[in-house]
Amino acid sequence: MGRRRATEYGCLGGVAVSEQYVVDLQEVDRTQVAVVGGKGAHLGELSRIEGIRVPDGFCVTTDAFRRTVAQAPSLSKLLDELSHLSPDDRDGMRTLSERVRRTIEGIAVPDDLAEAITRALTRVGERTACAVRSSATAEDLPTASFAGQQDTYLNVVGPSAILRHISRCWASLFTERAVMREAERLVAAEVIPEQEDIFYLTFEELRAAAVSHRVDDRLIRQRKDDFRAYQALTPPRVLTSDGEAVTGAYRRDDVPVGALVGLPVSAGTVEGRARVILDMADADLEAGDILVTTFTDPSWSPLFVGIAGLVTEVGGLMTHGAVIAREYGLPAVVGVDRATGLIRDGQRIRVHGTEGYIEILS
Repeated sequence: MGRRRATEYGCLGGVAVSEQYVVDLQEVDRTQVAVVGGKGAHLGELSRIEGIRVPDGFCVTTDAFRRTVAQAPSLSKLLDELSHLSPDDRDGMRTLSERVRRTIEGIAVPDDLAEAITRALTRVGERTACAVRSSATAEDLPTASFAGQQDTYLNVVGPSAILRHISRCWASLFTERAVMREAERLVAAEVIPEQEDIFYLTFEELRAAAVSHRVDDRLIRQRKDDFRAYQALTPPRVLTSDGEAVTGAYRRDDVPVGALVGLPVSAGTVEGRARVILDMADADLEAGDILVTTFTDPSWSPLFVGIAGLVTEVGGLMTHGAVIAREYGLPAVVGVDRATGLIRDGQRIRVHGTEGYIEILS
């Protein structure tokens, strides 16, 4: 074998179901897409054609991928959280996908798998500069094109570097772009009618849909109905670890009749238009508006720049909304029971952040 350029060697980090961890390219054919992915299967077929020079290389199978990620139980929880995100929540998607990638990259490759990869690398040439490339099971098919979607690493030398970059290839399955591109592909193939339908599937169901191009429409419809029903529920403001709902009312006789009582967390008084917002994606605020919502978290922080006051249904002195309101000098009352239902969007209200109550003016 003559000396070749580094980019000619393919050490593929493929992903699917198999009894083997590593398969040489010469042993691969088109029937093994589910084992070595589209790119690996195509290269295996090409290697069988006389006169076509295919670089020496090997495929790391899906069984290897599953064996490795099974060592991180926390990954299932992260993937479940990712599957429940709204397609419009790009910040949440970016944050969670980053956590998934870091988790995968942090998993140690099992010893027997590392040995199998090292043996395959020895056959190629242990000090040969290799290209470590993705070969996903739905990649390079007639119904799907994923050019550049997962990572490619060139001029990777040595067993430890190869193992590290295989993990990085696996992790690149969960970039923000890769997640959204899969929803677009399934819509284009008429597997699902809308991109957001992807978020009503578990990760395992999504993977099956990507490979088989089939999905249970009734299951998605049922989960949409369930989600709408859950959204209509009002959870108790206080729930003990034993599942007991604790109810009660503020005992205040020093507030105007009809005032909504809560906890004073940021001093001052302000009057303005109430904007009742349940989803930050729907926020349409103008300077001087008062934000009324169930609660806030760090993703809501940019809204605090333009508002004049804050009212939330849950919270305390050290919760997110209270802390940020004090930093910005905004009058705020939290823990106001049913605030988003009792205050209508567009009403004029007065927030008494020092005393802890809200007056509805119109």
